[in-house]
Amino acid sequence: SQVNQARIKSRDARRLSDLKEMKLALSIFFDANKRYPTDAEWAADQLASESVPNCNGKRCMPLAPKDPRGGARYPYYLCSEIMYHLGANLEIKNNPILRDDYDAVGSLPTECGATTIDSPDVDGCANETGRYCYDTTP
Repeated sequence: SQVNQARIKSRDARRLSDLKEMKLALSIFFDANKRYPTDAEWAADQLASESVPNCNGKRCMPLAPKDPRGGARYPYYLCSEIMYHLGANLEIKNNPILRDDYDAVGSLPTECGATTIDSPDVDGCANETGRYCYDTTP
């Protein structure tokens, strides 16, 4: 139905907006700490925490966003102190933004070679059925 399609488009727009917000927060974290957060810090929602390391005593972002459908954490992988790999699972297969993502295979910097984000667009960032991986780096 049209209402369902509108909901799906809205969720995908929210995911892309969340990624932009997280990339900004990651930049702020990097400026404060001279590195990106570890996978464990990401899992602990460090960007939304007031504990150390943080962003000079403040939260890097107000809340750690989660996927609007199911509430899963967005996939993140620390490649090196100066490189990360971040993803979101979109629901629209032919979303034009998928033409402009990184698609880890062959295009990510070598330090991201062991990323846990499986990012070809045809399936989700971790092989989620019916989802399409949009992935990005700094």
